[in-house]
Amino acid sequence: MKLPVPVRVAVALLLLVASSAHAQLFRAYLSPTGSDSNPCTLQAPCRLLPAALAAVADFGEIWLTGSANYNTATVNIGKSVTIIAVPGAVGSVIAIGGPAIRIDTPGANVALRNVVVAQLPGGGGTNGVEVAVAGVFVQLDRSLIANLPGSGIVVSSGNLHVVDSVVRDNGGWGIDVGDGGSVSVATSKLVGNGSGGLRTNRAQAPPVRVPWSTTRSSVAAPTVHGHRRLAADSHASHSSAAPWTAPPQPWESSPRAAVSPG
Repeated sequence: MKLPVPVRVAVALLLLVASSAHAQLFRAYLSPTGSDSNPCTLQAPCRLLPAALAAVADFGEIWLTGSANYNTATVNIGKSVTIIAVPGAVGSVIAIGGPAIRIDTPGANVALRNVVVAQLPGGGGTNGVEVAVAGVFVQLDRSLIANLPGSGIVVSSGNLHVVDSVVRDNGGWGIDVGDGGSVSVATSKLVGNGSGGLRTNRAQAPPVRVPWSTTRSSVAAPTVHGHRRLAADSHASHSSAAPWTAPPQPWESSPRAAVSPG
């Protein structure tokens, strides 16, 4: 029996939607030699993050397989995704004409692992990572954010967790937390930032947690500026704890010397 034309059109559209959904990848791949006309598979990787974000499914992964910059403008992340630079690769996201990365989709769960965020000199970059909406959770894991003209991370709203990472030598704050934001820092260093390591503008309960005694987080002075103190197990001043030798990070060619927390 021949179906009426409207029914055939509806069936075709449903098949097209199903095909598109099925085509999204759990794991998308980027390579310095890739092309954005590719399907972002391991055999045919893409080149830039926007193409991989379009190809990957919600809660999927994007693997940066070689040392390169993987963007030409601000990377707007609008889904839950984990972006990973493989061990040995310096996978960079560069601030050009604004922040390097902006996350402003409610409910998104985003992880950046082993990623370097920096600026393109003279490229008009501002901040490193901007977290700008309530209900989003962002994790920075084993990553470096450095040398931005503005702040390393700006959390105007949403939640940020920083672990095993370094935020250094940025023109503004290492981490700048707005009234709607919250942040926790573990086994990380916020050092050499022009305005200071960490600032909170939140007027309510403390949004900042730096569990120093158990995780050896180091925040260089001026440590914290804001309306409220840090959590009870956090320290904003020099500690008498024994010097800490941080584990070598993927972007470092030689191990770090021991440093005293503070």
